[in-house]
Amino acid sequence: MLLALVIVPALMYVSRRGIRKTAGWQPTSSLIGRLFIVLLLILASAGLSYRAATSQRMVVFVVDRSASVNDNAQRTAEAFVRDAAIHRSHHRTTYLEFGAEPGLLDSTVLAPSTKIDSQGSNPADAVLLAAASIPPGFVPDIVLLTDGNQTRGELARAALSAHVPISVVPINAFDGSEVCVAEVNTPPAAQPFQPMRVNVTVAASQDADATVELVRDNELVESRSVQLTRGENWISFRTSLPAADRSVFVAKLKSAADTILENNARTSIVFTDALPRVLLVDSEPALAAPLAGALRSRGYDVAVQSPAEMLKTPNTLLGFDLLILSDISANELPAAKLDAIHNFVHDQGGGLIVLGGDKAFGRETFQASAIERMLPVEAAETVVARTANLAMVLVIDNSASMLEERRLELAKQAASRVVGLLSPHDKLGVLAFGSDTQWISDIVPAADKTELLGRIASLQAAGQTNMYPALQKAYLALEQTDADRRYVILLTDGVSSPGDFDAVAARMAAANIKVSTVSISQGADQTILQEIARIAGGQHRHCDKPEDLANIVVEAAETAAAEVGTPEFRPLVLRSLPGLQVATAPPLSGFVATSPKPQAELLLVGGEGDPLLAWWRYGAGVTVAFTSDAKNRWAQRWQTWPGYADFWARLARHAARTAEPRDYSIRVTRNGRRAEVTLDMIQPDGEFANGIEASLQLTQAGGRQQEIPMLQVAPGRYAATFEVAQLGVNELIVAWTDASGERYEQRRALAVDYSDELLVRPTNEELLRTVASVSGGKYNPQPAEVFAPDQRTADRVTPLWSYFVLAALLLWVVDVGLRRLRLTALGSYRSAGDLSREPMGVANRDSRLASKSTEYSAPSTRS
Repeated sequence: MLLALVIVPALMYVSRRGIRKTAGWQPTSSLIGRLFIVLLLILASAGLSYRAATSQRMVVFVVDRSASVNDNAQRTAEAFVRDAAIHRSHHRTTYLEFGAEPGLLDSTVLAPSTKIDSQGSNPADAVLLAAASIPPGFVPDIVLLTDGNQTRGELARAALSAHVPISVVPINAFDGSEVCVAEVNTPPAAQPFQPMRVNVTVAASQDADATVELVRDNELVESRSVQLTRGENWISFRTSLPAADRSVFVAKLKSAADTILENNARTSIVFTDALPRVLLVDSEPALAAPLAGALRSRGYDVAVQSPAEMLKTPNTLLGFDLLILSDISANELPAAKLDAIHNFVHDQGGGLIVLGGDKAFGRETFQASAIERMLPVEAAETVVARTANLAMVLVIDNSASMLEERRLELAKQAASRVVGLLSPHDKLGVLAFGSDTQWISDIVPAADKTELLGRIASLQAAGQTNMYPALQKAYLALEQTDADRRYVILLTDGVSSPGDFDAVAARMAAANIKVSTVSISQGADQTILQEIARIAGGQHRHCDKPEDLANIVVEAAETAAAEVGTPEFRPLVLRSLPGLQVATAPPLSGFVATSPKPQAELLLVGGEGDPLLAWWRYGAGVTVAFTSDAKNRWAQRWQTWPGYADFWARLARHAARTAEPRDYSIRVTRNGRRAEVTLDMIQPDGEFANGIEASLQLTQAGGRQQEIPMLQVAPGRYAATFEVAQLGVNELIVAWTDASGERYEQRRALAVDYSDELLVRPTNEELLRTVASVSGGKYNPQPAEVFAPDQRTADRVTPLWSYFVLAALLLWVVDVGLRRLRLTALGSYRSAGDLSREPMGVANRDSRLASKSTEYSAPSTRS
């Protein structure tokens, strides 16, 4: 534009040629004025400006109005802003509020706005808007008042890119008392009826009492009273899944210290893994019903066949993941079927469990068979038979009343006959009670009958009837005695001193100690004796005639001896699988002796140390040997054990083939509204699985469905992102096809119960210190420090075009005045407009003005 100055000389030249033909100073003045007007307009168009340094500041107060900054914290922030404004002086201020999004800039007053969305915190966008709003020519400053708990944006990155010092005033998050359920941590998938843990994280702004409830599918699992401390608190619950497609776990929180209800619950969804299909083969399928029913009750799909049915089916094992052979001899299966079982386990990764019986592990049928080659045990070299034994305690009343009708002598005769009845490997103890209780004979083997008979003969009568201490001592002694059956025969003729007989009888029953009672004479308290026998699983007999006492006692002893039957033993645990519990299991009554192979892992052993439960890996699969049975022969008492179904379900899960690839992991993460799903895959050889096809099938909380391709973002890693549109449960299906062309699917869920803004967290001081540091601001300044002088200045550029235009306008007004106004010699004037209407030149106009002046003055002369 400055190049336009070249027209000024041209204008001067043209204008001066016209001026030479006229006279007077007005044309010259007008010419000069117009030249200056043109010059000023050219300078104004050139954008000339004046630059000078200034220390005047523009301070933008950015105030957090999100829900985590409650009323107490809001008042603290407003007080800081008011105190800082007192020191403002000549500086300028602007106020900006933010929640999920920044509000509107206000240069007059800081007042809470109802238009702010408090269910989020986005300080990053607020800082960038504040920085952009500061005009040039001011020293920029931002004062950020927040708790630093952002739910959107990246504040640290925004502070670095704003290029404005940000002084940070930390505000207490949830200033006061507040609690919330921060997280419910569950496995994404699990098998039904297996123990699992649910870990609940509860956050509190201060110490408080609370009640935490865990609900599964709208049914209360457990309610627990807890003492919360400030910060995060972890509460662990133990539960399991039912046989359902999925289970919804909700952790609920109740506390008097709570002020916000929306954040008192969190949801987590656990999907139920598909359980293996089981083929159970038993020579007597009807006897396999308890085992099949136990597995079905735990969600397994069980098919029961006889060996004949198994042989009729060409591809018997097709579609099954586990084969259970219950007391099946290897001789009952042809070589082709045994080869198919070998291929099923060794090559295809199927599972095999062989349950005992004389057929399965008998030396003639088991040794050197194909079944023996697959199992972790082999036929024993020798098998030693074991005889069952009985431990009995005779509890005899020796109070003074037993002298009547020779009752004590008859009782001693009955005890002596019992000694003769018992086998040498049985055990017997004799306990006498009157006012006091004493052992006539400790529990010893019945082999030394002479010693036992001598001790019984020494029994004397004395004192009153006090039966309870005797029962208690008998219980404690038998509980520590190793025997297949334990029995008590109680004999009395009177009414005992008071005692908690029901409790001691219940403890005996729980320890599998039976109690039979015998009463002599009508004076005995039969009511108590009958109740003791009923609770402890024995019988009550009454003797009206003392001479019949020996026969009645011997009958009770014979009944006890007949119940011994086969020997019983409790499994001894060498090593246990997680979830495989046998601590409460009743005894088993038999098993087949075998020997473990060197690579076998023994889990349970019998009473003599023989393998009872062993397993090992056989090729791609797992084989298990259980040398007892699961039927009503040796495991009859196990079938009524509450842990029976859980035991076999856990063992089946350990042995069965899993149809899913093991070398993968799926992770679902969320940051604000953005969620990401990642799939990591490793090939069986340990290399990353690259180039597979994977996709995410998403069903959002509102019901909207979409399929999102999962792109490879790293070796073996595939990822997809989506926007969380609203609160609720988002269901995900991650599907992929491996190199062999087989397709797999895994389900996951992402539950969003409340806005992240309502998550109770402490003030994020680390982030706020970082913001102040990277931007060059101050952390936690005092109000007076906000406007404190420093060495910073700003270049204030003042554009001069307005001044040039104003000067040109004034000159134009002067020029118009010079052209339109003409002074006269008489001091009067005429309008320049009148002169402009005459066609003559300036000289003629002057002559006419003189003539008109003479004409006007003539009448005055005549007057």
